Amino acid sequence: MEQYSYHEETGKITLEKKAVQNSENAGKSIYLMSLDEFLSHPRKLVRKNNFIHSMTPIQYCKIEKYRECVQGTMRVPKGNKGQVCIHNFGFYLSEQELYLVEESHFLMEYLNKMAEGTYEGYSFRQILLALFEELLQDEVLYLQKQEEHLAGLEEELLKKIPDYFYEMIMKYRKRFNIFHAYYEQLMNMGDVMQTSVNGGLSEEEKAQWQLFSNRAERLHDHVEMLREYLVQIRELYQSLIAVQQNQHFDGCDNDFSAAHADRRLVWNEFSKYAGVWVEICVSGSYNSEYLSDHFGNYLF
Repeated sequence: MEQYSYHEETGKITLEKKAVQNSENAGKSIYLMSLDEFLSHPRKLVRKNNFIHSMTPIQYCKIEKYRECVQGTMRVPKGNKGQVCIHNFGFYLSEQELYLVEESHFLMEYLNKMAEGTYEGYSFRQILLALFEELLQDEVLYLQKQEEHLAGLEEELLKKIPDYFYEMIMKYRKRFNIFHAYYEQLMNMGDVMQTSVNGGLSEEEKAQWQLFSNRAERLHDHVEMLREYLVQIRELYQSLIAVQQNQHFDGCDNDFSAAHADRRLVWNEFSKYAGVWVEICVSGSYNSEYLSDHFGNYLF
């Protein structure tokens, strides 16, 4: 378990050398802990069971606002070497403590970044929002790189149809769906926090949560654009495949026309005798052979 202290007078967040599980400390504290550590923490928390139920397992990003606390869960996707890693954590915010419950210490990097800044005059709810904002810092750059990758895929497709094209398309599609849902859930969280039910926010806090929602919406729109771009690339691939197949069939038709022109001539020549007994002598590697209708029916 790690403990950070928030000093309202200076607006600084500092990492404590030794975490102290003392519910009577005067300052505001941020605890980074595992679920087992949260369960054994001495502080008696309101709606604790509701929070634990949400944690097992974490399904999606959500926030619940009560008079006594704010709690919720997060599923944060992060791109890593062509893959998407999902980081889960829960948060429980009371008047004096913010509990961040996770198993991987994913959040420590972001809390350390926050420790370098100053948050003078912030409420504890604004500190939670500042953490969410920190999680979105590099999202625009990531989406821009995804757009560049799609442009490269499109250029490669125009030069040569790559192998395993549909596998690549499916990976991008799955990736964009994950981020599309993530940003939409963040938008919903911002909307929930702006409501006046169960403890109103100041106008300043509402404005900050609105900005957060707007930022998530812009990211959501960017992903929507990438999904449409992906559809256009898939349609281009299908068009190129259709052209390639048509060219192949045209070549086959020309070969057939040259090789079998004489056979069409024979057919056209003898079609006028339809309905009469016809014997045809075919010369070849075998002795001359009469082809006839062995059952006495007309050949044509």
